[in-house]
Amino acid sequence: MEKELVTRARQGDRAALEELCRATWEPLYRFLYYLVQNRYEAEELTQETYLRALPMLDALRAQDGAGFVGYLKQVARNLVRDRWRQRSRNDACLPDVDLACLGSADVGEDPAAMAEAREEEERVRTALASLAPDYRRVITLRLLDGWSVRQTAHAMGRSEGAVRVLQYRALVALRKVLCPEKPSKGEGDLP
Repeated sequence: MEKELVTRARQGDRAALEELCRATWEPLYRFLYYLVQNRYEAEELTQETYLRALPMLDALRAQDGAGFVGYLKQVARNLVRDRWRQRSRNDACLPDVDLACLGSADVGEDPAAMAEAREEEERVRTALASLAPDYRRVITLRLLDGWSVRQTAHAMGRSEGAVRVLQYRALVALRKVLCPEKPSKGEGDLP
């Protein structure tokens, strides 16, 4: 059904485009929320993703295995990556933490971009490996695998509140490992 909606939307069918957006909004929003952990920012990024993705609908090949939601998630990943980079340039206390680099980054065939992406991925993987096992597991389940708080709590044998606290502490620890030279304003300013 998704392929049919995409085809109709490409042909200018406004109703199909609206239905496509309605059908993909929730998975896209959830994906973004898991990355940024902020409701308002996730809503804003969801809208921005559609604004960037819909004009490029013709570029989406019908044979793409990931489909339209996969395409939206890639656009969203790039937006989050850009936002994190911008924050690190604008605020010395926010590190250039790019957990999205552990996903399927699309850098095309540019060798320099591929090398940079590999270096960033290795940097983040090394930082994750240095964390306590529970910190590493909560970051992996919640932010990389996209599990809900409830699913993570069940898998880890903890309460949902304990998972939220553990995730917060894990992100603070990850920030300290990735950017030890940067002073911290406080732990309440996590992205």
